Amino acid sequence: MTKPKKSLLIFGGIILAIVAIALVWFGLSQPKYLTDSDFLYDTAVQYLLDQDNSPEKNNKGYHRFADYQGYGITEDSEYKYAYMWIFDESFYINDKDHIKVGTGGSMPYKFFFDKNTNAVAKYETPQDGTSYTTSIKKMFPSKIATEILKSSGFDDTKLMTEVKEYYNYLPDTEIRYGLEE
Repeated sequence: MTKPKKSLLIFGGIILAIVAIALVWFGLSQPKYLTDSDFLYDTAVQYLLDQDNSPEKNNKGYHRFADYQGYGITEDSEYKYAYMWIFDESFYINDKDHIKVGTGGSMPYKFFFDKNTNAVAKYETPQDGTSYTTSIKKMFPSKIATEILKSSGFDDTKLMTEVKEYYNYLPDTEIRYGLEE
């Protein structure tokens, strides 16, 4: 074999080895998504609903509703993590038997679950303002962070349908916002 062909083979082998190492490293550094833990999404939502400290909580007909978008569930040696966007809002009935909107929120969450009990250990939400994007990138795997940052908001159609069904005993199920009666 001639010297140039031998050098080309060695160079090609080195390039292949580098590419193989990079692919293995990249594959190992990606989070492993769980497919059998979707119930953790519901557990996370229920946890937030149970922590409800809304100022309207004692109003007539008060109820808090929530809907979510799940982005994936991963785990490491310490926790299982659920990445999600949660939209929650409270409603109550005013003196004229109209449905009024109370407090609520719409934001991404990262929930930490105890691996043995699947109980919520804690959760994180992004920082406000100029730190929002940076905190999203720190909280979520890069694929999920990109999806969240591209998101144009939460579709509340399902939640509003649930609200109207819940209050279907009222003669008027139109939802009133702010000072509107």
